[in-house]
Amino acid sequence: MKQEGTPIAEFIAQSPENAKIFEGFKKGLEDGTISLCACLGPMYGEPYCPCRMKREGLPSSPEHDAANAASAKGLEAFFERNRKAKEV
Repeated sequence: MKQEGTPIAEFIAQSPENAKIFEGFKKGLEDGTISLCACLGPMYGEPYCPCRMKREGLPSSPEHDAANAASAKGLEAFFERNRKAKEV
C-alpha cells in the first residue's frame, strides 16, 4: 500500500497559515526549542538527554562514549555479516 504525503512546498503553498506554521516549526528547530530526536531523556549518568547535551555543547560522559563505541562496533559487525551472507 502506497502512502500518500504532502511535500513541504505543497503544504506551504496551500495557505498563508501553513506558511506561518512551517516558519514557526523551522525557527524552533533552528533555535533548539523543538527537537525531532524523540529521545528517552538522560542516559549513561548524564544530566540531560543527548540532544540537549549536544545543543548546549556539554561533553559526553565516558559511559556514553563507551556505549556509542560499542554500538558502532555492533553495527559494523552486523553489516559485515550481511555483506558476507549476500556473497554466498
